[in-house]
Amino acid sequence: MGNTCSSVHIALTGTTPDAIKGIVRAYAMLGFERAMTAPRENGKHVILLRKEGDAFLSVYDSDNALLDTGELKDLALAASKIFKTAAVCTSLYDSDTFEVVVFNAGQQVDLVMSSWQPLFDHADDYHRTVYEEHSVLNWFRGILQNDSGLNASKMSLHWCRNVLRMVTPHVWICRALLQQVDRAALEAVAHVTEANDAFKTALREGRRLDDLELALLPILPVETARVHPVR
Repeated sequence: MGNTCSSVHIALTGTTPDAIKGIVRAYAMLGFERAMTAPRENGKHVILLRKEGDAFLSVYDSDNALLDTGELKDLALAASKIFKTAAVCTSLYDSDTFEVVVFNAGQQVDLVMSSWQPLFDHADDYHRTVYEEHSVLNWFRGILQNDSGLNASKMSLHWCRNVLRMVTPHVWICRALLQQVDRAALEAVAHVTEANDAFKTALREGRRLDDLELALLPILPVETARVHPVR
């Protein structure tokens, strides 16, 4: 296992005491208030890291130290609005996939995500995902009619609405895919949020990627019932 962590970094030019006040305000916008006593065991706690004069303030949140539940992004958004500056929310999973979301003055301005990245074209050197590689369907070796790799049928709307090619801790799926899985089982292992008729699934802290795979199994390329030749 590699490193898994999430954090927020906020561009600042003011004093550290002012920065602390601003972070308290940002958390208040999320429904939290600053504790006057030490937190209970396993209770939520937040650590701020900044040396006077540093360009950034870094935020560690115990509830989101591994996988961001969405609170860190909300915090970064709120802080960028309060300080009228830039804020970056970063997530790393198993030293393999990462997500960087950038906010400025209360608006999201950029998003970078990395995982296994297939070549979405008709190239001869098409790379299969690990799911496709071990699929009982043996997709790219002639089981399906006229099958020759990532051909037009694989890029059709019908195909894309029927098969999820890869699972990562954070993955977006369309409504057609979501309707084919057990929503309750999925939400038991992942936070599910909707935006513009698309659904983000984020693995819950304490749950394994295996749990998410099981919840998404009906739409993964390992179940023959999900795949039909496109005519």
